[in-house]
Amino acid sequence: VRHSIHEGLAGQDCHNDKTTVPHAEAKAGFSVGSEGCRSCHEQESADYQWHGRAASGSNADLPRCSSCHGSHDVLPSKVVRSRTHPSNLAATCGTCHENLDITSKYDILINTPVQTYNSSVHGRATKGGVYLAATCSDCHSTGGSAHRILGPGDRASSINHFNIPDTCGKCHKGVEGDYNEGIHGRRAAQGETDVPVCTNCHGEHGIISPSDPRSPVSRSRVAEATCSPCHESTVLNEKYGLPAGRLATFVDSYHGLKSKAGDTQV
Repeated sequence: VRHSIHEGLAGQDCHNDKTTVPHAEAKAGFSVGSEGCRSCHEQESADYQWHGRAASGSNADLPRCSSCHGSHDVLPSKVVRSRTHPSNLAATCGTCHENLDITSKYDILINTPVQTYNSSVHGRATKGGVYLAATCSDCHSTGGSAHRILGPGDRASSINHFNIPDTCGKCHKGVEGDYNEGIHGRRAAQGETDVPVCTNCHGEHGIISPSDPRSPVSRSRVAEATCSPCHESTVLNEKYGLPAGRLATFVDSYHGLKSKAGDTQV
């Protein structure tokens, strides 16, 4: 416990069954120490009712307090060596989310999210010391609590389809306003599930800068890679009465030809 944030606490402050023999068995998803965490961290305990799609305490694979924060070596999140410091948080989450045994067992279909994040504009910024860049908890925390992580199917979740503009807008406020005023934002506010939100165009964990030619929203790729999957969709065009063939006419136009030739100003 020395040098940890809990330096000065006695063992029984956390292991509150120490005087009972035999010790109480750990509940599913919680260690004895986790039960002790609740005695001080009441709000965090109240927030930690779900982790993704699973209810807290529903199975032994769910992260415990010590899974994310450590056990006897808990450090404040602002300390660089802390497991929950922005520079280390992706690796902490990756303990489970990069574990194929766990992701396969619970049918988590997103492949290597942490590895992908590390190569993104957010991940590279964090590794470079820009600790204001988005990390796992910035996007997945609901209501500002890193202990309240809800699955995307929950209407209250920060990564629910209709909440994503608000989540991204915590950092990208000007862009969020532009989106909300545009046709996509107005339709999303009406509950239309067909309209794109931030992640449909920019990606999720692997977002790269629009100035990077590999980006789906770079000038050379945006028409073909990002706009056309929706605007060339027969189903959507028929549903909303939109004309088809606009990608082909753009590609054959002066602007399309110049874009294909590598002109980033057209």
